[in-house]
Amino acid sequence: FGVFMGFLAALWLQRIIRDEVLSTNVMFVATYLTFFGAENLDLHFSGILALVSLGLFMSAFGRIKIYPESEHAVHTVWSYAQYSLETLVFLLTGMVIGYEILYSPKSTITAADWVRMLIFYFCMQGARFIIIFTFWPILNRIGYPLTLKELYVVGYGGLRGALGLCLALLVMQDHESFKPRLRELTIFYMAGMATLTLLVNGTTCGKLVNYLGIVVPPAIKGRVHTHVLKELAVDTAERQAELQNDRFLNVVDWKKVTELAGLPTLIKAVGKEGDDVSAIQVKKSSYSGFQEADLFGEIRFRMLRVLKGLFWEKYEEGECSGDAAGLLAECCDQCLDDTSRQIEVWTRVYAYFTTFKTIRWFFKAKNAPFIGKYCRRYINRHLTSIYDVVTTFLICTAELEHHEASLPIQSEIVHQVLKEIVANRRQAEMYLLTLGEAFPEVMRVIQCKRAASILLATQKSKLGRLLQEGIIEQKEYNKIRNEIDERTLEVEALELPWDAVTFSDIVFEYPVFMCLTRDELSALLAATKERKFKPGDTLFSKDGKFDGLFVVTRGIVEERVGGENMTILRGLGSIVSFANMVNPDSKKALFTAAARTDVTANCIPTQTLEPILRKNAKFREIVAKSSILVLAKLHPGTAKELATMEENSLNEFIATSEFKTPGPKDKLRFPNGGFCLLGSVRVIVAEGSESKEKYGENSYIPPSDKEFAAGKKDTVVLVFTKKMETFVKEHDVKHKKSHGKHKASISAAFEKEREVEIGFNRLVVETERKGSYIPPAGQPYLTVPGQEANREEESKS
Repeated sequence: FGVFMGFLAALWLQRIIRDEVLSTNVMFVATYLTFFGAENLDLHFSGILALVSLGLFMSAFGRIKIYPESEHAVHTVWSYAQYSLETLVFLLTGMVIGYEILYSPKSTITAADWVRMLIFYFCMQGARFIIIFTFWPILNRIGYPLTLKELYVVGYGGLRGALGLCLALLVMQDHESFKPRLRELTIFYMAGMATLTLLVNGTTCGKLVNYLGIVVPPAIKGRVHTHVLKELAVDTAERQAELQNDRFLNVVDWKKVTELAGLPTLIKAVGKEGDDVSAIQVKKSSYSGFQEADLFGEIRFRMLRVLKGLFWEKYEEGECSGDAAGLLAECCDQCLDDTSRQIEVWTRVYAYFTTFKTIRWFFKAKNAPFIGKYCRRYINRHLTSIYDVVTTFLICTAELEHHEASLPIQSEIVHQVLKEIVANRRQAEMYLLTLGEAFPEVMRVIQCKRAASILLATQKSKLGRLLQEGIIEQKEYNKIRNEIDERTLEVEALELPWDAVTFSDIVFEYPVFMCLTRDELSALLAATKERKFKPGDTLFSKDGKFDGLFVVTRGIVEERVGGENMTILRGLGSIVSFANMVNPDSKKALFTAAARTDVTANCIPTQTLEPILRKNAKFREIVAKSSILVLAKLHPGTAKELATMEENSLNEFIATSEFKTPGPKDKLRFPNGGFCLLGSVRVIVAEGSESKEKYGENSYIPPSDKEFAAGKKDTVVLVFTKKMETFVKEHDVKHKKSHGKHKASISAAFEKEREVEIGFNRLVVETERKGSYIPPAGQPYLTVPGQEANREEESKS
């Protein structure tokens, strides 16, 4: 009954948009209706157990149905209600026992009952262990497997509290169904069990865990804690030095302030912590003195915590559903249970998906009478959910890899853990491509809905910023926001027709071809031929003849741009490849493209494309910009930083650049850098001198204020409108605003360690010399980066 009421409440909550009061009221109504219905509708259910079922259902499924902006308010109200009502239950129990049992002359409780209560406590503990051991094999096969030591803790850690007391109070107040002796024994024994388990089990369970050695904190955690204390001490000393220059604090007793701020205590605490880890010799920031397994476990733990946070942030930002975030977070929790193993989040995610075989069965039944409608609805929702989960996983893992690549712990360990993340992402990418290959007719619908949802989430975010900045009033905000919310609900309920993506759809809707005239589009359609490839067949081979562009309408193609270990996978709607068209006079393929699965692709002949490229400057510009990814992968030595950028970031960066085809007499400037696709550019020098600064084809041009001239051959360059470093910073602010706190949570204990170590050593020396520390006014405690000689001397001191 509780699960049924939870299902109804979840459906109701799903329809509530940005109304914290209504969401909270629905939760309270569902709670009281569940109890009332179970107790008073002749259902013969337990109201308390029905509430437990309701709570379990809402925790697992109902939470993600609450609108993200309302969740905090609902959680706050229920946290207070839980605290207040649990306190009230214990208070009422104490009053009932004190008045009805201990002091009432009619009480039936005797001294023998106190002895029986103790015996009952041990019997209850034994019964719990027997039940857990009996179901141990089943528990190992369902959910999280348990070791023998963990089994002892699970058995010993069973506490009795508010739930059992509520049931006992119900029995105590039921004068018609139970005799006075049974009612008093029920509340007496239940209160006794709650008291004993809380006082005995609750206070000693931690000692049992430590004794069994279930949770053994790695030595690196002690190192991290010590470093945090050092950083607190150094920052406090620096801030104190700054405050001495404050004209409003000119009569301060700084010795007393130092004691009040606890600076001596911090220094002593660091000394104590240092004694605890004195056996570990650490050189600067290398962490080489720790066990490798501890380092791996620590890095995996922190990365998984960040990854889990990223999933929930995507949900809060409206970029993924609550179901997707909940599933991904659950899989992260499973991996967090054992960080000694490699990260396998994707393996656990994949286990939740329905197999392709089952989905194909639903496809066969989608036109059947009666059940066809429900089969189509299931396919639509399930594949939409899968697409949501996979794309969210890919985005978050890419962001994690991006901002964790600079962790200053041993680089080989960080690199190894990042390789585990990359392996998970590659598996997910392959699954997504396989999904598009298997069900191309549904992918168009799914991607349309996802794109619309992201745009609506962008509108919500922008509107919220305008409200915070005071540009619009609350009334205007509510009006516009309600309209956006209505469109969001329409997108979620939208059911578009299932049509397989055709070549015509791609030509007329793909952004690359939108700049073509009607005659040019007609020429493309007329010249195109459909071709099919078996797995392993090559569309074209490196240095072989390049016949034309291939537009993939089914299957998966791999572009081998850097050897066997460097491939780019292309699926439904992809174009393979513009890089071969940058130089219209070239008839050779730059790399090999092969079919990984059965592939259907439309080939646009080069003889049709070449005249269009020469006549349509805009089309040539788009083709050139679209080819940068492959060209950078093919020439990482000259492409420099461009070869390491993530695909979406690179495309976004290149899209704003200026496309130029300068002549030999034209002068160029690259204040923000650039990229040479064809020909060459050189720095202009005095006559009679030869320029040594020259950049050839597929070369990254660093930012420079010098003037450049094009070579004699046809030259094509991109002039960047932003420096790459500036773009990366702005990209992080735009797409990863909230990730800064996660980055700090991972690297705060490691970054700046050398500076903090030096500053803390100076602090200790000054304290020992003066007896108590009073810093020189305005003197910084961290050395300026780059003063390596001073660093080494201070490290030795």
